Amino acid sequence: MTLWQIWWLALAIKTILLPIIPITPDEAYYFAWSRHLALSYFDHPPFISWIMTVAQPLWKTAVGIRWPGVILIHLGYIPWIFMLRRLGFSERAQIFWMISLLLGPLTGLGGFVITPDVPLTFFWSLGMLALLWIFDKPTVSRWLLLGVIVGLGMLSKYVMVLFVPCMLAWMFWDNKAHELKKPGIWLAGIVSIITFSPVLIWNYQNDFASFLFQAKHGLESTAIQWKMPVEYLSTQFAMINPLLFFVAYSSLRKRWDKQKLLFVFAIIPFAFFFMTSFRARVEANWPVCGYPSLLAFYAMVFDYTAERERWTKWVKMSLGIAGVFCILIITHTVHPWLPIRKDKDHTEITREWTPDIQAVKNLRPLYTRSYQMAAFHSYYRPAEDEAFKIKGIDRLDVYDFLPESLPSQKGYVILKADDKLPEIIEKNYTLQNPTLLPSNLVVFEIIPK
Repeated sequence: MTLWQIWWLALAIKTILLPIIPITPDEAYYFAWSRHLALSYFDHPPFISWIMTVAQPLWKTAVGIRWPGVILIHLGYIPWIFMLRRLGFSERAQIFWMISLLLGPLTGLGGFVITPDVPLTFFWSLGMLALLWIFDKPTVSRWLLLGVIVGLGMLSKYVMVLFVPCMLAWMFWDNKAHELKKPGIWLAGIVSIITFSPVLIWNYQNDFASFLFQAKHGLESTAIQWKMPVEYLSTQFAMINPLLFFVAYSSLRKRWDKQKLLFVFAIIPFAFFFMTSFRARVEANWPVCGYPSLLAFYAMVFDYTAERERWTKWVKMSLGIAGVFCILIITHTVHPWLPIRKDKDHTEITREWTPDIQAVKNLRPLYTRSYQMAAFHSYYRPAEDEAFKIKGIDRLDVYDFLPESLPSQKGYVILKADDKLPEIIEKNYTLQNPTLLPSNLVVFEIIPK
């Protein structure tokens, strides 16, 4: 098969699978954002809400709200097709590169779940291609386009800020730093800040709540935590695919100075989060923008005869195992059958809450104990019956910034039996008539005093 045939086939398969894979609470949460459009949000910048706004007409259709995001994921492969060809990769190497991404736990299975990583990786990839294009013929207009791309990436996820040190490291290493003496790159910086300005304005209006949350989230401990770097490295080793990781490392060790652009855009994200892992637990997906570049080093071996003969059999076997793993997880998601511990099964929460949907469908207005639960129930209710999280319960999130999170009339709230209510709720509201739900949660009547 050709590279483009694989591209279209993967898009078709994902489109077919979309209707049978249950929506996740986090996706429902981002969908809820699209009903309350704002300059930015507490958890993340706003681009994910724009994707969900485009998806609103597809709500409860066969393809569902994921389809625009899935298309964006696949559009994100296109810059790499041109980039790898430009960097001297054969089509064979590009095919192995794309298959490895499509079968990866985060870049493959993760491609079914629409999160801020989707626009982040798209603009990160587009920005790398734009860099190569700029240095073909540096002009102010090309730099300005890169500024817009970086700004849109930062409107997707704050991790996009790492694009700047990656770019500067490559420029200094590859003798391109003379561009720093010209106005183009500085004007690009100004344009990126202007593009990012909705997030700056929102944070200014809300006491920089999002910036402080993300800083604390990434550096929450004041003491060094030695176990977490080991956990981070082992997780990344598993997420990339152990054999492919080893092949990529072997290739990178030999040719790290021959593909400087790929090297810095792979290593800096991984290195940055490795350093932060000494202070806080790093989620597996945080350095995902570095995956395509790292896997390009693995794919590079297919352009060297001796290494191709050595590794092809093992790589095909590894990718085959990865494909079987994808099938197992997808079938388990649709109909659970694998012996996965409850605390390790990320689909368990969806299965626990699903029976409650019918039990509370006629209760309105409805409030819940967490943002995931509020968004999950909202997704399955009519638009006019959107559920909200009770203000002040659980961690701070988008719902705490919405006035609807405080009941203005008699309603219903889903809680755990032992939940401690926020002070504002205890003082001003009364809970009555508890009813046990199928999930073993309890729904109370909530009445303003």
